[in-house]
Amino acid sequence: MNDLSISAKDVTMNRKATPTSSNGEALRCLLCKSESNRLVGTDEAFKLRRCALCGFTFHRDFTTDSELREYYDHYYHDENLAFSAITEARFRELITSFERYRESNRILDVGCGSGHFLKVAKDNEWRTYGTEIASGAMDQLSSLGITGFCGELQAAAYAAEFFDVIYCSEVIEHVLDPFALLGEIARVLRRDGMLYLTTPNYDSLSRRLLGFKWRNIALEHISYFTPRTISRALGEAGFRKIGASTRNIDPYELKKVFIRSHRDSGSGFQIARTDNFREHLESNRTLRAAKNLANVLLRATAMGDTIVVRAEK
Repeated sequence: MNDLSISAKDVTMNRKATPTSSNGEALRCLLCKSESNRLVGTDEAFKLRRCALCGFTFHRDFTTDSELREYYDHYYHDENLAFSAITEARFRELITSFERYRESNRILDVGCGSGHFLKVAKDNEWRTYGTEIASGAMDQLSSLGITGFCGELQAAAYAAEFFDVIYCSEVIEHVLDPFALLGEIARVLRRDGMLYLTTPNYDSLSRRLLGFKWRNIALEHISYFTPRTISRALGEAGFRKIGASTRNIDPYELKKVFIRSHRDSGSGFQIARTDNFREHLESNRTLRAAKNLANVLLRATAMGDTIVVRAEK
């Protein structure tokens, strides 16, 4: 699957044969509401489509919240409950950058997992709150003294303008209606508060080279954003100042481009492999400088693997 361009012919073809979901309803784009979308790739478990008008990419093979929650019931295990020293150091840097927004002292992590980020925030004297649909993370959150809610953000029913900062990292691509989530984030974030959000970049160099073999294309990833589509969605949700950039590229992903048959690259996100690579990179001055240069280029071209957004309400 190569990078996709949208032509007038594509739009016309899609209008003639509007795709439908399993219950017969038209598959509308959640961003622009158009029914004009086309199939861009298939897997045994799902079909990926891209809107012919706005470019938003998605699949609709999860149909209910309960179905999604069942999928994540056993998502957390010993490996992804672990907390590396490098991750902790980067969270400390990030938390420090949030200081200018501290007023009520309340910070929320949407999709907080086992509480790694909130542990660092708590150590920095923030009042920490987290939501998580995977019940397997609740015991660890409790052991860290973090106020956790098991369920979607909307169900938590926080008061309006309750939080100074909301952190939402690698979550929005997992939910059935990402735009409803952004609307609720805007509601519970105070005026002039800040949302920090990350999500995979569908326009990344890795995806352009690997197509459907890119590790971020997976059943649990329902929505696929670009810097342009996430900025549009945030604007419609009520955010005023939106800064979206991209960073990082996974060398193990690029290996797939050059080596057709390899046993060690695996598929999906492998925490131990990634942490080992990060430790090696951080300990080598030359590699660290190369990484910094690569990130400069990835920001300039908007082709990094990860979109990073800071948005003020």
